[in-house]
Amino acid sequence: MQSIYLKDVRRQVDLLTRLDDRTFSITYRKKDGRYGEKRYCRNRSGSVQQEKKSDLLSVRHETRRAGYLRFEFRDQGQGGRWLKREILLCLLVTFNGHLIDHRF
Repeated sequence: MQSIYLKDVRRQVDLLTRLDDRTFSITYRKKDGRYGEKRYCRNRSGSVQQEKKSDLLSVRHETRRAGYLRFEFRDQGQGGRWLKREILLCLLVTFNGHLIDHRF
């Protein structure tokens, strides 16, 4: 299995949904130690405004986003609705079939 750095996962998530409405899949660890999987996920962190903003607003936005992957996934059991989730980045195991390297 190929590996991907965590910083590249964040970049890929942003690019997949900014350029195209493409989905991704992830595997993650749950609180109780079991593994979970979500398929048909898309980014929901919001687009960054291109207008100039003050430094305090920029810091607040980045702090709120730090450490989490915020996404929506299509639930097949609920009629295909998009459900919102957020997962700590340190709990991610795979991204689109690539093992995540958490060193960088």
